[in-house]
Amino acid sequence: MPTIRDIMGFHNVDRLVYEKLIMHRTPLVLARDIVCLFMWLDQMTAIDVARSILSIRNPSAIVSLVNEAEGILNYLQQDVDNTNSFHDFPCLTSLLNRCIDTSFFDIHKEQLQKSLMHKLNGVGRVIFYDPYYEILHAYDTSVKIAEQDVSRRGRMPMIPACPTELTRPYRFPPEIAAPEDDKSIFINPLAEGGMVDFA
Repeated sequence: MPTIRDIMGFHNVDRLVYEKLIMHRTPLVLARDIVCLFMWLDQMTAIDVARSILSIRNPSAIVSLVNEAEGILNYLQQDVDNTNSFHDFPCLTSLLNRCIDTSFFDIHKEQLQKSLMHKLNGVGRVIFYDPYYEILHAYDTSVKIAEQDVSRRGRMPMIPACPTELTRPYRFPPEIAAPEDDKSIFINPLAEGGMVDFA
C-alpha cells in the first residue's frame, strides 16, 4: 500500500503548482480547487498541464490563468441550464493546444464535479497539508547533513529514519468512491486496491 510519502512524491508537481499559485496571492481554498481542476484536465487531455503551468514565467499570464480557472469553477457551481451561456478560455486553450470553452465543461460537468470532490477529499488531504511538507523538508535536510558528514569523514553514513508521519499508509476515505476515470496510472505494478487508494 502506498505511503503518505509516496503520495507526496507522485504529486510533487501538483504541489509545486499549488505553491506557485499561493506565491501569486491566490487564496488557499481557490488554489486547491484550481490544482484539482488542473489535475482533472491533465487526465482528460493527456497533456502535462501542471508542468506546463510551472514553465510560465509571466506573472500576468498566471493571473489570467487563475481567473479563467476560477470562472470555470464558478460556472460548474451554477444549477441553472448553462447551454445559452457561452464563454471561451483563451489561456487554457493556448496551454492545452485545443479549444476549451463552456461546452467542453457542459459535456463533462458531472464527472468533473465528482472528480474535484474525490481529489479534495483524497490526495488533497496530503498534497495541500503543509505540516507534511515541513516534516519532509526537515528530514531531507537531516539526510543531506548526514551525507555531507560522510564526505568529510569518509565513513558509512548514519542516515536518519524517515518520520513515521510520512511512512504510514495512505488510506482514501472509505465513504467516497473513486470515479472510474479518476484512477492514477503507475509504472510499477500495484494491487488493484492500491491503485484506487492512490488516486
